[in-house]
Order: sequence, then C-alpha cells, then structure tokens
Amino acid sequence: MSNLTFSVQEIFSPWHDPTEDSVATNLIYQQVVRGIKFGEYRCDKEEDLAMIAAQQYYVDNGQELQSEKLSTALTNYIPDFSLNSSDRSVEKWANLVTTAFRRVCSSIHLKISMGGQNIR
Repeated sequence: MSNLTFSVQEIFSPWHDPTEDSVATNLIYQQVVRGIKFGEYRCDKEEDLAMIAAQQYYVDNGQELQSEKLSTALTNYIPDFSLNSSDRSVEKWANLVTTAFRRVCSSIHLKISMGGQNIR
C-alpha cells in the first residue's frame, strides 16, 4: 500500500507575474484545469465551461480546430457529471466548445493585430 500526498495552492496572489515564474504559472494552470475537471471548481453557466474548454484546447492544440480531436479531448476538459455517456451530450459540448473556440481565436488575433495590448 502506497501513500500519495498531493499539495495544492489554496490562495493565489493577485501580484503573481507569469513572466517571472513559468513553473508556478504552469502549476496553477494544471491545478485549475484538474479542479474544473473533477468538480472542485464549478462554472455557473455552460458557456463559461465551454470557454474554458476552448482555451484548454487552444493551449493543447493551437489554432486549428479538428472535430475528432475535440471530441476526444472533451473527456479531459469537461467534468464527468456534465458530460454524460450519451452521444448527444458529446455533440452538444462539441458545438458549445467550437463556438467558444472561434471567439478565443478571434480575441487572440485581435490582440496580436493591436500589438499585444489588452482590450477592455
């Protein structure tokens, strides 16, 4: 029998600069992604969860959206309680994430064309 110990960060400092500590940034990202997948963090709206999944897909695969890749990846992004075993649910989430993915790509291209400035 082995003992596993998990360490998680409970409080995230608002002054964290991701350009100074890429290891901490990656750990925070991985913790939030897994927290969403396993229900530790929850989204109030399906559209919010779809947007997070779209951003995760973008990080993992870049700006080219492939339907088969997305359908496979959904099981890594969407919590099991939201993504039940029916094909219709996978199709629904694929459509929601595809719509959100288009917004993610549009936003990224707009920021690049504006010289990387944040647009509010």
